[in-house]
Amino acid sequence: MGVMLWTTALLPKGCVLSHEDGHDVARCRDEGGALARAKALVNLQFSWYLSATVVLVVALYLRMCSLYKEEPRYVLLVRGNDHGEEDDDGDGEENDIEAAKGGSGRVFGEARPMEISRP
Repeated sequence: MGVMLWTTALLPKGCVLSHEDGHDVARCRDEGGALARAKALVNLQFSWYLSATVVLVVALYLRMCSLYKEEPRYVLLVRGNDHGEEDDDGDGEENDIEAAKGGSGRVFGEARPMEISRP
């Protein structure tokens, strides 16, 4: 957007580029609608930049989705419930990862609360 605002040839009709306090400022005369025209052009340019950014991001997202099509594969860590009963699939203990580790199959948060005595 700065290309249009600070390039003399691209400034809207009725606007001039002036040097104030060490930097360039685009000043528009209020007569003849120069200020309104400049604001409208800046708003249009911002809308085009915003639209182009959205289209670019969506195109990039679709490209990444087409490159990485595979679905994530999830593996159950515990088969059966905490009472030792198995699921209905009948495959037994050979696919139970937690049983192979020798654990009880319980999550730490499921343990019963500890009794703490207060002094």
